[in-house]
Order: sequence, then C-alpha cells, then structure tokens
Amino acid sequence: MTKPLLSQIAALLIGVQVNQYTPVTPTIAIDVSDPEFEDITPMLDRANTGRTAGPAKGKYPGEPTATIKFTTEFQADAAGLTTGFAALLNACGCELNAGVITAVTDTTLQKCLTLWLYEDGKCKKMGNAQAEATIKYTKGQIITVEFEFTGYYIDTIDVAMPATEAAEIEPLIAAAASIGGNDYNAVETTVKFNNVLSRRGNYYVVTSRAVSVETDPESQLVGTFDPEGLKRAGTAIACTLAASNGTAAMTISTPTATIDKVTEGERDGIRLDKLTMTATDPDGEDAWISITGA
Repeated sequence: MTKPLLSQIAALLIGVQVNQYTPVTPTIAIDVSDPEFEDITPMLDRANTGRTAGPAKGKYPGEPTATIKFTTEFQADAAGLTTGFAALLNACGCELNAGVITAVTDTTLQKCLTLWLYEDGKCKKMGNAQAEATIKYTKGQIITVEFEFTGYYIDTIDVAMPATEAAEIEPLIAAAASIGGNDYNAVETTVKFNNVLSRRGNYYVVTSRAVSVETDPESQLVGTFDPEGLKRAGTAIACTLAASNGTAAMTISTPTATIDKVTEGERDGIRLDKLTMTATDPDGEDAWISITGA
C-alpha cells in the first residue's frame, strides 16, 4: 500500500472465520490509514470484565461491542484481488466465488471476520464482524475504500507490531468508465454498500443491503443517453468502472442500475448530470454488483 504523507498508517491483521460466531487468529496482513477503533462496551459488561466503568453506549445492553473504521487502497495483483482485500469485501454482504466478489446470493458464503488493529503500541481486537463500505473512484487517481466494521469486542493489549507484514502492492489507478454504453470521465464517483447489520447472539450479519452509485457523466453524451428519460421510464442501465496498475486490473460493474435522481451541475465549464443510482439484480429484488481482478 502506498503510504499517504498526511495519513496515519496502521497494521491490520484479518482472519476469515469458519463460522459466524467463533473468532480465529488472524494471519492476513494489510496496511490501513486513519483507523478509528471504538470500544462501545456497555457498563454492565464493563463491571464483569474489570474494565473502567462508563456509560452504557452500546446498541445492545450488556454486550461487548466495537466498531472500526479505516481506509485502504483497492488491492489486486496479477492473480486477481488480493486475499486480504477480498476478505474485507466478503464481509460486506458479498460472497467470494472463484475470485469474483458479488452481492451475496448464498448466505453461507457471507463471512464474518476477526480483526486485530495494531497502533500506538496496542493491539485492539474484535471478532464476528461485518461491515459497510464506500469505494471512491476518480479517473487518474488511486482507488480507495472506506470500511466500517461492527463486531464483538474481544480485548486491547499492549504488544509490539505483528511479525507478519503487509505485502507491497502497486496501487490501482482509475482508468476507463462507461454508463449506459457511453464512455465518460468518472471524476467524482462513489459506490456504497449501504448495509444494515443485525446482531445474532455475539456475532453480526448483514440482514439488509443496498448498493448505490453516485457519479457525474457529462451532459449530452454521445448517442441517445437521456438520464431524465431513463429515470422516468425506470430503465435499468449498466455502469462499469475499470482500473489498472500496469500488471493488474480491476473492474467494478453494476449491470442493472436504475436512476433515482438527476441533478444538473458544472465542472470547469462543462455541464454535468449528477446521478444517484441503485444497483439491482435482473429481477429487481436484490442489490447486485460484481468486482473482479486480474
């Protein structure tokens, strides 16, 4: 991972759990920037664990809960999505099958993670976690992803940095984009996994998901692309975002997305149609997205 000059970098170890309710010892290392770890364990549990008493801030009274937010670069090599990065996406209401990430259709393929965050001489641990995510895509720039995991708080201990280090991965640069069959400059584009997480005992699972795309194609694209007309008709269109680093490539695809909102805008004197879209599967029921690396 390229280390931004103005960001705090920390090491994160990832463990893909065999089941949803049993944490494992993480072995996959990845570098993350600007991490925020919050132990929101309620007062009832603090009294039982000997930790300092505090207000009951947790969503689930009496249960030890934690959240972790961080940013990382989209990671792929010549073999496809890296193991650690694929695992993070796999915990966002997605399934990983033959190296391809898609919206989950088989809940047994939806994984919980154990995460150990190393920063400031401490190791902060959580397990049974799943997440929301936002992919930020700007043509010519490094693609980044913001994750927010919620899980079962395990412990915080004083410890040195882990022996396992993250591999150096050449960042992927946003390249070509198309919408409705038209190429365009995707300058301000985000893909969001708007997941709803629910607690099941001591683990979390994505119980509701929606994939949204916000992007800003130039007005009057070549062809018959008419965002307002497509919105009124409820016509589904495809949106594809591609990236590469010279040896590896990545494609994000929402093959059937419907336009929810069209807002006129301008950038450097060029008229834009700022679009908010919802990705659906062909029968219109579930969020659908495909992410592949090569």
